[in-house]
Amino acid sequence: MQNIAGHLADGVSEPVLVRAFEYWRNIDEETGRNVEKAVRDLIGGTSEEPGMASAEAVREPEPAE
Repeated sequence: MQNIAGHLADGVSEPVLVRAFEYWRNIDEETGRNVEKAVRDLIGGTSEEPGMASAEAVREPEPAE
């Protein structure tokens, strides 16, 4: 459980988290609830990560001087 939660809490956007929780609930309702609780506890609520398709996520880094 902690392995799954740890990976999901590592920069995953909220829409992807919601789909992941649904996936785990489809396998087993209790497991899905436990995964969501563990992730929400680790990230402190809702993910604020932009997701891979956002402009912020794909922005080129500023060149070093």
